[in-house]
Amino acid sequence: MCFKNINVTSLGCIYRNNAFAWMTQIIFLEWLRAFDLHVSGLKVLLILDNFSGHTLVEKIPDHIRLRNTTILYLPPYMTSKI
Repeated sequence: MCFKNINVTSLGCIYRNNAFAWMTQIIFLEWLRAFDLHVSGLKVLLILDNFSGHTLVEKIPDHIRLRNTTILYLPPYMTSKI
């Protein structure tokens, strides 16, 4: 863990991780829901690459309703070109 000797509750943000330090779809969806609530009242465009942990919009569960965030997925291999 990168915060081995740090109290993560004192960071001033929500810190989540898994045993492999990898972004999972579950962690991403938790973050996405919190992000959408955080930007309440704004209209935000979130640009994501095609990493497998980034859940596609059509596969986001119904209980997660994005009210403030629109997601744009970059085509494959575009991240390195940008």
